Amino acid sequence: MKIDVNTAKLLVGKDVESSMLTYLSEVSHRQAFIEIKSVLTLMNGRKTVIEAKDVEIEKLKKRIEELESYIKIMTALNNEQLIKQAVEQFKNQGFKETFVFGDKENRYFTHATDKSKNFKVKRDDAKAMLTKLAELEQQKQKEDYQKLLENGNGNNNH
Repeated sequence: MKIDVNTAKLLVGKDVESSMLTYLSEVSHRQAFIEIKSVLTLMNGRKTVIEAKDVEIEKLKKRIEELESYIKIMTALNNEQLIKQAVEQFKNQGFKETFVFGDKENRYFTHATDKSKNFKVKRDDAKAMLTKLAELEQQKQKEDYQKLLENGNGNNNH
């Protein structure tokens, strides 16, 4: 801004060394003030933008809460059907439901060929089952992608 540091400090109310006060009396404070005012106006404009973004963030947070509430309601209404469909999907992916004697809270699923995929979920928790299905799908996609990379994308380029 081409304003002396000590002049700027004086205009915004900061401490200035007493030895500088004599020098500062000769400086055109009016022009310096105009320069600083323009910068403060710009900062105020930036603050307005930040406040507008904060309002938008709050709107998005509220929207997310509404959507989560809607999903909870839909899951609660369709819980039994979702569980049946999820169990069927697990079977299609090579999982078998295993019962553990005395455990009435959880469902255990074991994979026919890959024991590292074995898992348990709460018996009546459709959300947990759907989340697990999504994780398995993501893992499968990652494995398929890795195979493509290893095989040179199928065009014999390694």
